[in-house]
Amino acid sequence: MFSSLSSAAAVVFATTVAAQTFSDCNPLKVDPSTCTPNPAFGGEANIDFTKGASDLFTAASNTGVVYGDNGAEFTINATGQAPTFTSTKYLFFGTVEVKMRVAKGQGIISTIVLESDVLDEIDWEWLGGTNGEVQSNYFSKGDTATYGTLEQDIAIPGGDDIDTFHTYTLDWSPTQLQWKVDGTAYRTLTYAGNEDTYPQTPMMVKIGTWCGGCSDAPGTVAWAGGAPDWSQAPFTAYYQSINIQDNSNGVANAVTYEYTDQTGSMASIKVNTGSGSSDTSSSASSSATTGSSAGGAQNTASTLSTVTASGGNFATATGNAPIGQVTGPAPATGSNSTATSTGASGKQTSTTTSASGSATSSVVQGGAQKGAVNLAFLGAGMFALLFV
Repeated sequence: MFSSLSSAAAVVFATTVAAQTFSDCNPLKVDPSTCTPNPAFGGEANIDFTKGASDLFTAASNTGVVYGDNGAEFTINATGQAPTFTSTKYLFFGTVEVKMRVAKGQGIISTIVLESDVLDEIDWEWLGGTNGEVQSNYFSKGDTATYGTLEQDIAIPGGDDIDTFHTYTLDWSPTQLQWKVDGTAYRTLTYAGNEDTYPQTPMMVKIGTWCGGCSDAPGTVAWAGGAPDWSQAPFTAYYQSINIQDNSNGVANAVTYEYTDQTGSMASIKVNTGSGSSDTSSSASSSATTGSSAGGAQNTASTLSTVTASGGNFATATGNAPIGQVTGPAPATGSNSTATSTGASGKQTSTTTSASGSATSSVVQGGAQKGAVNLAFLGAGMFALLFV
């Protein structure tokens, strides 16, 4: 991400990120048992933004997104705007595939980010003033010492990512991580040899645009390519679809993830599974989200969706801060907690999904049954520099 920055600017940048990146409940810094387990995708989710909003993503408070034939339109017209979507669930290894067009404009950044409570992070980043190139990046446990050293540039096939839709995939397993463009892997990171720095804890998904050229930090502005020319606004990125496959580290019917110790390793993650019946009811005439979840229930998009899980103490919390800001999970109360997430505004019929039955635990390490998982919402890593 910092290939063009001087070492001095990189130091400024790293300091800025360290100050802005945080987690409301970081199991590396607090007793993991005090962190609320977070919900798992537990299977496949397919979001088509050409059909409208999805209840699997929440919009930041300053996000004014409209939907059209090109999908969700993330537009920046002025300083301080940073339209951002954050997933309401988490994946513990799997794939995240996004079809999109990048926002054009010097200083404007388009992003796809995976991030965890212990500040593991995997990134795609596009500079709006540089057509035909994307930056791949990753971080482990919020280690600022690695900032500026792990980024690699990838040339876009055909040389155009601003006027042409491409599919960007993060293929993440316990053994390797691949950054793919239109199905072709252009970068591979292996766990072997990188055990201490390999991203390996459950992550939520964030997509959005922000103005790196609007920062007060000179290093950030330099990396972003300079201040934007507002006479060229609006600057719009188009996110057409997102396909997510949560492999839950090899455990079926995952419901939540929680940390069992302060190592931040995949071995410390417990996968809580749901047994019993589940059912889905929906009267929505058109669906933006389809796919299977734990127990085989179908996830249907709507403006408002409520998910209830009985037989376990856990609450769902949604982070709706723009990239660069962070919110965390609310503590569970009572014997059972219900989380409600509200998507972007739109006229769609609400749906309700319920899953009953007792919650059980499967411990996993490298796909073998073995241990535990919690994942609250973590800091926005590289993009935490947004509001410096």
